[in-house]
Amino acid sequence: MRRCCPPQHYIGDIKRFVRIVNSGANCFVGVLTVIRRFTLRCVAAVSLAALCGILPTPVAWAVVPASVVAVGGLAPYATEEFVKSVYGEPTYKTMLSGGEILFAYGASTSIYFSTEKRLTNIITGRDDGSDELYMIRRIDTVKGSGFVTPGGIGIGDDEAKILRIYGKPDVRVITGEDFDVRIMYVGEARSEDEGLCFMTFFLKEGRVAKISCYATRH
Repeated sequence: MRRCCPPQHYIGDIKRFVRIVNSGANCFVGVLTVIRRFTLRCVAAVSLAALCGILPTPVAWAVVPASVVAVGGLAPYATEEFVKSVYGEPTYKTMLSGGEILFAYGASTSIYFSTEKRLTNIITGRDDGSDELYMIRRIDTVKGSGFVTPGGIGIGDDEAKILRIYGKPDVRVITGEDFDVRIMYVGEARSEDEGLCFMTFFLKEGRVAKISCYATRH
């Protein structure tokens, strides 16, 4: 198994710490200096990793209005009944593991529903007998849906148009996977009962290839 060795500058900090302690001269000030230098390097490393997509980006987001986070007139926390009133019965419907419901409209749009009651029952271990209200947790749409966001962004639009309408994103990551770039905006919670919501644009060769809107909790 390959050993994971710390970078040389971290080893240098450790050796310097030992020398200061052994010398006994100005030990307190020296120790504080080494700790400060080590902490700053750790913060810099974590920040760089977040920017590169290695670690999750810090939560100090520039939150946009919740009304921005929607596509095709659908937003996180919309009910199953509302979706059917707008688009009719789905092409395909199934219950997923964990209790979620999937609606598929053709091959272009997938809508995942979850319910607050399901989580409450897991925590309390009992069922109060009330009906479950399923709400949108995530919407994924790709080419063929014709869906656009409230700002008019749809599949095929370029990054410049996204930035012109929504401004600087909270996260921009070069993915190197199925898509080239991932751009994310964070929407504020509409009430105390709802968490933050997110809108992500997945770009391929400079054009939007997928749009996802999703919520953090139900």
